[in-house]
Amino acid sequence: VGHPGFRMTGSFPHRTSRGGCLIVSPAPSVWPFVARALGFEVLALCTSDVAFRSLVGSIHKQAIGSWQATDVQVVFGDWEGLLGMPNEHWREHRVPHVGTLVEGEKLATKQGWHAEVVDYSHARLGGLTAGLYRLCVMLPMERWDGTRQDLGAGIPEMAPSRLWNVLDSTVSADPCDDSQKWDRMAQAIPWSPTPRYVSRVLDPRGVVPVEGLDTLKVLTPCVYHKNRWGTRRLTSSEQASVFDVPILVQEAALRMGNEGERVLKMLTQGHPGKVLHLGTDHLLSSCCRGGW
Repeated sequence: VGHPGFRMTGSFPHRTSRGGCLIVSPAPSVWPFVARALGFEVLALCTSDVAFRSLVGSIHKQAIGSWQATDVQVVFGDWEGLLGMPNEHWREHRVPHVGTLVEGEKLATKQGWHAEVVDYSHARLGGLTAGLYRLCVMLPMERWDGTRQDLGAGIPEMAPSRLWNVLDSTVSADPCDDSQKWDRMAQAIPWSPTPRYVSRVLDPRGVVPVEGLDTLKVLTPCVYHKNRWGTRRLTSSEQASVFDVPILVQEAALRMGNEGERVLKMLTQGHPGKVLHLGTDHLLSSCCRGGW
C-alpha cells in the first residue's frame, strides 16, 4: 500500500495494470487520475459535466472506445451517484464499488451487498489539509471475506507534508513588516496535523483548514521582499496542489480558460487525491476475499 517516507509531489505513482474500471462522478473529481495511478484503465466516465469530460479526455487520450461488463474490475465514484445507477448496472457489475461520502450523507447499500466505511485523515496520509474524509467499499457477498476487522488499525501512515512545499515564492505578496511573524519562522517547531497561525496568518510549516481556502491568508516565502516573506491568499494552482490535483491536470485545466478554471476549483471541493489513492488501495486489499 505504501512505504514510510513516501511522498507524492505533483503526480501519483502508478501501479501495474489491474484491469478496467468505471467512474461515476456527476461533479468533477480526481477519480479518473487516481484510477489510472492505481493501475485501472478508465473504460467509461459517467458525468454530466462536459468540461470535466473534456479535461479527462485531453489527458487520457487512449481511453478504450468499447467494452463489455466482463472488462470491469471495479467501479469508483461518489456514493450518491453510485447508488443512483440502474438495477441493470448492479446485476452486470458484481465487482467492488468504492465511493466517497460527504459529512451527513446516509450510508445506504444495495440488497445482497456488504459495505465497509473508513474515515481517513488527509494529513496522516501525507496530505496538506486537516480534513477527515470518508470512503466506503461495497462488495457483492461472494467477494466479501466474511470477517469483521478493525480496518482503522491497518491504515497506512505517510511522512508528513507542509504547506510551504507547494507555495510559489515568485508570486507577488503583501510585505510582511511584522518582525514577530518572520522571526518566528526561524524557530523550529514539530509538525502538527492541525493548522497553526502566526498572528492570525496561517503558518506554512503545517497543514491548512479544509474550509475557507479562497479567503485564507498565508505567510509565504516571497523573493520580492528584503526579508523574503510576505502574506497573500493561495493561488488556484496552490489550492489544487493542497488537494493533490496532479500538475499535468492543473496545466491542462488552465489551458481550457474559464471552464477549466471552474473544473479546477471543483476538484478542490471533494476528497483529496491522496485519500482516494491510498484509501482505495487500503480498502481493496483489506476487504476483498483473497486480497487484491
